[in-house]
Amino acid sequence: MTWSFKPGDKVVCVDDDEDSYVLPGHVYRRGLELKRGEVYTIRDGCFQHPNYPGNTIVRLVEIKREPMSEVFRDEGAFCALRFRPVQTKKADISIFTDMLTSSKVDS
Repeated sequence: MTWSFKPGDKVVCVDDDEDSYVLPGHVYRRGLELKRGEVYTIRDGCFQHPNYPGNTIVRLVEIKREPMSEVFRDEGAFCALRFRPVQTKKADISIFTDMLTSSKVDS
């Protein structure tokens, strides 16, 4: 499953297991730094990792990562599969308007 995240999107972490979605030979210098259930903001748009076909990776506003290695000098990123979009609920006030309508009829 892939997600279409874009900069500014709010996402919730659903996988903070350090052993999942790790590129072979890569080690997190400061640990994974994610916490399951926390909400984060996408900083960089999604892109495919050149050495990990099929996996989209993202960078977050709240976490600035060190390069993955001395050879791979780009900032480390997270696999997008670790996140789900934050579901925002629209306020539904119909129950209150129904109560107002019914009380006017009863009067």
